[in-house]
Amino acid sequence: NVSGYPKTSALWKAVKNNCLSKPIIYLSATPNAQGPMLLYHQFALSSWSPWKAYKNFYTWYKHFAVLDSKGETEKKWISGRMIETYAKMRNEEVLASVKYLFITKTRKELGFEQEPEDAIHYLELSDSVRAAYNILMKNKVLEFESGDKDYTLIADTPAKLRFALHMLEGGTLKVDEKYIVLANCEKVNYIKTVWGDSSDVVIMYNYIAEGIKLNKEFAEAKLLQATSYAEGVDLSSYKHLVIYSQDFSTARHTQRRARQANKDRKDEIKVHFLLVKKAISEQVYKTVTINKTNFVDSTFERVEL
Repeated sequence: NVSGYPKTSALWKAVKNNCLSKPIIYLSATPNAQGPMLLYHQFALSSWSPWKAYKNFYTWYKHFAVLDSKGETEKKWISGRMIETYAKMRNEEVLASVKYLFITKTRKELGFEQEPEDAIHYLELSDSVRAAYNILMKNKVLEFESGDKDYTLIADTPAKLRFALHMLEGGTLKVDEKYIVLANCEKVNYIKTVWGDSSDVVIMYNYIAEGIKLNKEFAEAKLLQATSYAEGVDLSSYKHLVIYSQDFSTARHTQRRARQANKDRKDEIKVHFLLVKKAISEQVYKTVTINKTNFVDSTFERVEL
């Protein structure tokens, strides 16, 4: 990814020399989905970067950052450390300074008749799953049985807790390196009831264990890993796209919901999201869709169900 910040990625370093003194054309529907901070290193690959006067990302960010009453940039406590977020910038000013480099077109301007719309489906977890969710949230430890074996899941960091709770909603868990398919099938049963196991249904899942679970439950529906197939795949011929669980990226969320968009598509496009109120799934959806930021430790609300 050439958009990474505050430091450059391995990919950025690998392509840097190939870009020197050459024109660069980017084709992207989401060049800066999480904010303009994603643009700096994209332009820094060019010998004619509009921000060439700034020595590095840090000096560039400091110039455009929104400061608090003490003249400080935004920082948050994450995992016991005060971390710079690089999130609050004078967005309009940043984008205005590079507007002349962009050519933008909406799908409507390009002849697309249908725009994706989100359809939210709220599910109820069983009493036992809700209890397990709350125990894990409160104690950061969950002891459970699966397949006549006893397991202890330890979520001793905010990230581990987020992932564990997210997986639990969909009926899976991961202990150490073992993927575990649980008995709860709230999401599976909902899909079967509303859309059935049909060849015109696409189900996108996030975790490996979810793929294992879904492959046991569906024979006709098309199953796709939500991160791998967030971009580049044409699903316009499928009637229903169901997001079983989504990853925590705003950019991939934006790309994923447009997989059915096609100039030849006549039917309406509804992307179906399976959520549990107050749980991780709803938090993720609101964060990446409404707030348009990645779902990270600092946006995770530790709420029991």
